[in-house]
Amino acid sequence: MPDENGMFSVNSSYRVLVEEGLGVEEEWAFVKLWKSPAPSKVVAFSWMAIIDRIPTRSNLAFRRVLATGDPQGCVLCGHGEETTTHLFLHCNVVALIWRKLMDWLEINLITPSNLFMHFACWSDTCNLSFS
Repeated sequence: MPDENGMFSVNSSYRVLVEEGLGVEEEWAFVKLWKSPAPSKVVAFSWMAIIDRIPTRSNLAFRRVLATGDPQGCVLCGHGEETTTHLFLHCNVVALIWRKLMDWLEINLITPSNLFMHFACWSDTCNLSFS
């Protein structure tokens, strides 16, 4: 996605995504994520998780990296397909970790159906604002 000078940049790619289909909520979340004071590796990994680009067994099978007969079950719990959403939100092992964290922080939060909503809920609940 080159900019007006013909140069590729993350910023020019971001502008194309915003212009071609990100809604107000998605734009807000990605702006908030990229302005986060977290290390760039954490921000990049979070972004990849939100847009479902983590190399889970499900994604690897979809891209034909895994053979047809290879197991696609969750590596942590052994139940359900290992998708990004399952691995970070709905896996029994991970759900226990989230529950312990929320108890420790004294936060009541229903587990959202996807990682985008999860990020948005945590941002609102923790009143995260980055400049």
